[in-house]
Amino acid sequence: MRNSKASGRRGIASIITVLCICFVLAALTGILSSDSIESFREEVTGYISSGPDSESQESVYTPQPALFTFPATPTYSIRKSELTPILRTPLQPGFSLNSNYQTSDFYQGRMGYARINIKNEGRNPIFIDRYGVSVNASKSRIYSEDCGVLVNPGEEQYLGVIAIQIPEEKKANFSIVLWLLASTSEGKWHDYGSYPLKNFTVNLKPMPEKSNPVYRDNPSPYFETINKLVEPAEPAIREKAVQVARSYPGAYNIYQVCALFDVVKEKVEYVSDPRGNDIWEPANVTLRMGAGDCEDQAILLSSMLEAVGGTTRVYLTNTHAFAAVYIGNGTAATDAAVRGVRAYYGNVDVNYLTDEYGSWLMLDPTSSLYAGGLPGKTAPAKVKAAEGNETYRSWTFVDTNEVKAIDINPRWSL
Repeated sequence: MRNSKASGRRGIASIITVLCICFVLAALTGILSSDSIESFREEVTGYISSGPDSESQESVYTPQPALFTFPATPTYSIRKSELTPILRTPLQPGFSLNSNYQTSDFYQGRMGYARINIKNEGRNPIFIDRYGVSVNASKSRIYSEDCGVLVNPGEEQYLGVIAIQIPEEKKANFSIVLWLLASTSEGKWHDYGSYPLKNFTVNLKPMPEKSNPVYRDNPSPYFETINKLVEPAEPAIREKAVQVARSYPGAYNIYQVCALFDVVKEKVEYVSDPRGNDIWEPANVTLRMGAGDCEDQAILLSSMLEAVGGTTRVYLTNTHAFAAVYIGNGTAATDAAVRGVRAYYGNVDVNYLTDEYGSWLMLDPTSSLYAGGLPGKTAPAKVKAAEGNETYRSWTFVDTNEVKAIDINPRWSL
């Protein structure tokens, strides 16, 4: 969406100049009384406030729950791992690998997450039996998961998302740890045991106070703009979404939601808008370019989910945007979706927003490591219970005083 504020302001300035000249002439000739002058001032002020930069405060669309869909949770398991090689040798064939990792923000005393990929840069196959992260070089504080991944020379493989308990300190050291084996040319494997791969130090953030932004549902012109840009029926969008979803066959399901999130996160790069512009691209343009900012990626992910039967919306804060998908109304439906997300990624916190319609799984490929991770411009928060000093875990928006929820109307293009 291109910024037309400058031209609008120039037009307003010209009109106001003419009105002011008329006002001065009328006052000099005594045509206007004091009451008329005040009325004239109020009319000019009202005109300025109703210019093209103003926004409607009222909702222009009410969702129809009868049209809502929510993802099924398949009964089949998707966590596949290869069997650990059994032919062993004391000879050390050597290996060369590199890690590509991303982390969430690390807040004192809360869970943090690392998403880890491994590339085999050597000449011998390697087998990753387990992966994890150690905290402050302590053997008693290693958080790990089984994976069973074979990485052939030249390949890069995704291992998974690991949950890490962050200490109550200002700074901490972390190390990626792999339990790996390397193959000889004869196909025998040497077990290297646990192998520390990469160290990094992080300044840990304190948790902010919980904020209470104002929520606005489907205000104009945001509702119209986003619904024009979300394109589930666009052939390229539908084709890509179906291509991804078919890996988890059956009716619309939570594994498809996670897979579509991963595709946008991994295949669409974050690229800022041109200086001085705020451009929101149609979904097919972002897909074709393979790049876009937070609004573009939210619009694309919403389009792809709608293309395979999902019910979505886009959330806008003061400085950020992310998508969300409806996961049902009621504890049973929400719990089933949460179990599905954990079956896909592992033992992760799953975050969602709840309103009068039900629960909405938050999806931010620009900032979150997995579907249901906290989006950008949010943070974990510690909130005191109504009685006593007991606290419970929560999260909060950061640096925003307003949150706009934009529902996608499935009949918009009809």
